[in-house]
Amino acid sequence: MNMENSDTFELSENELKPVSQKNWFATVCSYFRDFLETDFKKSRAPKRSIASKDRTGLLTGIHISKYPELNRDIVEILSKPFVSNMTIPINIRRGKYISLLSENKLNLIKKQVASISTEDIEIIKFIWMKMVFERKLKGELYVYANS
Repeated sequence: MNMENSDTFELSENELKPVSQKNWFATVCSYFRDFLETDFKKSRAPKRSIASKDRTGLLTGIHISKYPELNRDIVEILSKPFVSNMTIPINIRRGKYISLLSENKLNLIKKQVASISTEDIEIIKFIWMKMVFERKLKGELYVYANS
């Protein structure tokens, strides 16, 4: 390619020849081979990726689909018209939103509770009562009467 000035350029005769289909396939295959050889899987995440954990592994985000009430409130807030410099404060008090247990987890809990025998419950009660009594004798446990 010969560039005489910045507005025009000339192509050589070799550059004007049509590319054969075989050559085109070879070029495409070469591109993908190079792509795979660069180990693209280990490259860093793109700048615009969304991560729910920081570099140290701490949770920085949640899936709001687990919290139906929160999901509904967020959709309601986002459906209102926006102004260019608008900020929307979201105040969430503790216990306002609760997640739902999946059916699998709920069934597992039911099975575990059903597997506890009455004898096991009596043993646990005895151990707790013994511990409370011993601490009370040592003066480590104070019982306050409701006034």
